[in-house]
Amino acid sequence: MTTDDAGNVYVTGESAGVYPAEDDMLTIKYRHQYFVASEALLEPETQPLEIPAQGGSFSYQASLRNNTAQNETVDVGIFAVLPNSVFYGPIAYLSGVTIPAGQTLSFPGRSQAIPGGAPGGEYAFELLIGSGSQVVDASTFHFVKL
Repeated sequence: MTTDDAGNVYVTGESAGVYPAEDDMLTIKYRHQYFVASEALLEPETQPLEIPAQGGSFSYQASLRNNTAQNETVDVGIFAVLPNSVFYGPIAYLSGVTIPAGQTLSFPGRSQAIPGGAPGGEYAFELLIGSGSQVVDASTFHFVKL
């Protein structure tokens, strides 16, 4: 067992067969879990989420959690990733949102319209929080436009 400078842990093991050619070696990397000061959570109100070809809407809730003992100020954006992998948005953007120390800000009952002209396929709906140009955390759910 060993660790690297980033705190990742590596464990190596061996299994022996009857013949030397049957011996197996395996190394497993346990990723270092880093502390996230602010967390994002985005959840649809219903699953699976399908939007009819003529368009429609869905409801969701978002929340922002501060895991520190001091107030955190973040920027918040909601984006869609289209079926062709192109980022669309921000659909909504708030700058300088202060999350009180150890608290969660909740935004229930949000609604998003999807127009009939939007291409069919699988979308990702993504909440990003960050500071300046650095993304601190993200939360995503998927929906399908028929």
